[in-house]
Amino acid sequence: MSRIVENCDLLQDDAAAEAAHFADVLRSFVQYRSYTEWQIGRVAKNLRGLKPEDAALLQVEDRISKMYSCRDANAELLDLISEGCDAFDNGTGIRLHNLPPGHAKVGDQDKVKSTLKQFVRDWADEGAEERAANYGPLLARLQELYPDRAARTDVRVLVPGAGLARLLFEACHLGFDSQGNEFSVHMLLASYVILNLVETPYSKTIYPFFSQTCNVVKTEDPFRAIKVPDLVPNMTLAPDSKFSMSAGEFLEVYSKEEHVGQWNVFLSCFFLDTAHNIFEYLRVIKQILKPGGYLVNIGPLLFHYAEQPEEESVELSWEEVRHIMVKSGFAFEHEEFLECYYASNDRSMMRVKYTTVHFVAKRL
Repeated sequence: MSRIVENCDLLQDDAAAEAAHFADVLRSFVQYRSYTEWQIGRVAKNLRGLKPEDAALLQVEDRISKMYSCRDANAELLDLISEGCDAFDNGTGIRLHNLPPGHAKVGDQDKVKSTLKQFVRDWADEGAEERAANYGPLLARLQELYPDRAARTDVRVLVPGAGLARLLFEACHLGFDSQGNEFSVHMLLASYVILNLVETPYSKTIYPFFSQTCNVVKTEDPFRAIKVPDLVPNMTLAPDSKFSMSAGEFLEVYSKEEHVGQWNVFLSCFFLDTAHNIFEYLRVIKQILKPGGYLVNIGPLLFHYAEQPEEESVELSWEEVRHIMVKSGFAFEHEEFLECYYASNDRSMMRVKYTTVHFVAKRL
């Protein structure tokens, strides 16, 4: 297969706003070298400012040099992502050659760093354990629900919040008709490259933890090389695989009439708590699932907008969410709590671990 992603028009109601947002995201990739300069500069200034007798106990210049080398290696992959926008049908008309001048926003800069860590989670050997804990239970349930592989090509699976698309890829690799949905332009551009433009396993080397200066055990840990991808999706899926990606906010895309009763499985990983109002999510999920279809989930209840005063955010307990689901026409067939890391650095002294709820609920 030469191409396994179907691009969708990113433009919504406000074309100018969408174009401006796309430009902001593209700048955050293009300007990675310049805005990480201050991080390296801060470390360099403080280390070089030590008393000579203290600095003699460290390898100051070696550490600074390694930070620059790691930064430059990351920038090579980010440059490829930037260049990939010329092939990505973003609907805005913005390309590298006509990118308006401006500076990358801090929030977008942070998302670039998160994107690098997502490469570890989804497409590196170092993320295998985390994938097994997060994606493993979901994929196991899928196979239990539909044991006949030959019949899976007619089973439509929707993966919302697809990120860099590893879970989506795995569902498709199992033979399901799979579609991912993603709102983040950072994730869409990065996943486009990994799905379509990278042709050799382990051909890209990144250093996603080089700027981590706290909670470090060994001096060399931040400078470890991560090679991606562990496999090439474009060369792994069968030519007749049913694989697609839709761009846009979940409610806006899937509230449309064309999706009503069209899906057999809603496969969600760390997604339900991205809702402003989970009632709205559940209403649309039930609407798009076929009678007898399944909501298969794993994730916490972080509620992403809870600490943003300007945003609507309805935070509920799992007990309340479960009650709402039962009352709205879902029957639980499986439920358990599992501990999972998320995009963590396994060599750090600080890692984020969630107690997640993993369930299978049937739409009655």
